[in-house]
Parts: sequence; C-alpha cells; structure tokens
Amino acid sequence: MFQDIGPHRLYNEYTLKRPAKADDVLIVCQKGRVLLKKAGEVNGSPSQGKAPSGQGEDRLPRCGDFPEVLADAEKLQYLIEVDETAFYLWKGSAEEERPDVAENGNAKERLSDAGKESYGAIRFSVERFGFEPLSTLRRLKPQELAYGAVTACHLADWYDKNRYCGRCAQAMNPDEKERAMRCPVCGNIVYPRISPGIIVRVTDGDRILLTKYAGREFTNYALVAGFTEIGETLEETVRREVMEEVGLKVKNIRYYTNQPWGFSQSLLVGFYAELDGDAAITLQQDELSVGVWMTREEMPSRADDISMTARMMENFRLGLD
Repeated sequence: MFQDIGPHRLYNEYTLKRPAKADDVLIVCQKGRVLLKKAGEVNGSPSQGKAPSGQGEDRLPRCGDFPEVLADAEKLQYLIEVDETAFYLWKGSAEEERPDVAENGNAKERLSDAGKESYGAIRFSVERFGFEPLSTLRRLKPQELAYGAVTACHLADWYDKNRYCGRCAQAMNPDEKERAMRCPVCGNIVYPRISPGIIVRVTDGDRILLTKYAGREFTNYALVAGFTEIGETLEETVRREVMEEVGLKVKNIRYYTNQPWGFSQSLLVGFYAELDGDAAITLQQDELSVGVWMTREEMPSRADDISMTARMMENFRLGLD
C-alpha cells in the first residue's frame, strides 16, 4: 500500500526550524494543486530519451531549483523528512514567469497575477514547472518521496487554513514544542486535522459488492466508504454507510487494516463484512453511479494500485482471504 515504503522511513517528529538544503523538497500549493516538475526534466534540464535510473523520476521541486528560496529562509516551514530528504513548505506566493512583449516590441516583462513583482514570491517557468492535481502524486516515483509529498501537502493545507485564530481572529503562530498553531492573544490551540473514515468490503458468498462514485475524476470500481460522524463508532459507520449508499444490511463486521490517506486528510480503516438478508441494491445516486455484485472471475485487476481499497479487492479476487 501507499504507506509501505520500507526500508525507507518517514519522520514526522516536530521541529520548528531546520536549515534547508538545496536537494530538500519544496512544497508549493495553490488552490488544491501542487507545483511539480514537468516530465522530461532531468536535474533541471530537459532529458533526451529515457532518463537514467534514479534521475528525473520524482519530479518534485527542490529548494535549489529556486535561489530565492534558500535566500529567504523565513518563508520556509519545515514539515517532515523521508530518510535524509526534508520537505519544506514555501509560505510566500508563487508567480508564473511569462515573457511578454511590451508595446515597443523588443522589451520583455515578468508578469504575476497582480501584474508586478511581489515580496516573498518564487517564480517558475511554465516550460519546466506547473501546478498539478494532488492526485498526480499517486503515480509519482519513487514511492517513498510520493508518500512524503502527500503527507507534506496534508500539512501545507492545514497551515494555510489556520493562519488566523477562529476564536479571536488574531494571527496564529507555530507552537514551539508540538505540531500545533497557537494564538498569542487568547491561547487557542489548533492541531492538524485527521478525519477517520471507513472502507468496507461487502461479500455475499463468492460475490463482492463494487461501486463507482458519481461525478468524480476517479472512475474505477471501488468499495463502500465514508467518514465517521461525531459520536459514532467505526462499526456503526460501516452499517450506516452501507445502508445509506446501497440499501443493504451487513453482519460479521471484521477489522482488516488501516491507511493514512493525505489526499483526503484522513485515516482510513478497512473492514470486511457479509451481506445480511436481501441482496437488492438501492443506490444513493448523489454519491454513487454504479453498484453491482461481481464474482472473482468478473472483477478487474487492481494489482498495481497503492490504495487499501485496491488491496482489499485484490485479496478477494485472488482468494487470499
């Protein structure tokens, strides 16, 4: 699964400041998207043909790609580390570097969203970098850096949404001792958001219940899933979500495993369950577009997917549990 990066290791111990190195990863987020190097870049230059092994694979921006980053350490927020590679959040803005011919026809200007340069901005060439959907990180290699990047983006979004106190509206500061944002005026403390949710594999003998989401970019078959409501146990979430989404009752609910999933800022908990009674499916159409029973022989393979959902489906398809 995505978090299985051994022998590599993710270090999430909190520290307020750590000097950045040129080969540390730079996380720049904008409206739910993340800045990445474009395919074909090898050590900052376009590659010719196939990139050599170990080069040009991760496509993650490095601090050394932007001289202004290492020169303005106050705009960097240390996040996490994978092995010896640290991930830093750029707290300034990001401006696209676009040559634009002026009225005299021979001068070029650098344009930002505001039409002029601003303090604390990195500038990137659209030929080498671009903002991509967070889901792009599912396919990024090597996996240990992709997992680190998703976790870092989870934290980046939390920092962005908690710059001001929700109680008194004052500017928040990173805490000195723990990963938290603290209000210097009223003392309000905010910790990173981690939302618990469930994924449940429902079976009926040699058949499995597969679904497809409605109105989402992800179009593969999936399992019933949902977030846990306040005051609800995980097992109660399983029963409620299955009933709400497909109109079925389940029994023999059993824990499988869990998966940190930074894409949705959640901790997903997997369960197995069996059909209890009528097998007729009634779809919750604003959530799902498809709900079907399939045999092992009918199931598509998900062997190359890094999600817990895919692992649970593959275990059934191959008769492993």
